[in-house]
Amino acid sequence: MVDIGEWDASEYLDDKETTIEHLNAAAQSDDPRHLQTAIGDVAKACGMAYADCAKEYDF
Repeated sequence: MVDIGEWDASEYLDDKETTIEHLNAAAQSDDPRHLQTAIGDVAKACGMAYADCAKEYDF
């Protein structure tokens, strides 16, 4: 049996372009929970509050 660990999107959000693509994809979903999760991924990737990430990435 193959053991597949959990996937953490925040580990792959290492530049502005990828981060914006992640947020845009989530925003296009019909489920607002996807955007909420994506914002959390960005905050985790930045290691800080979302407002600080927005400043860092100039959103």
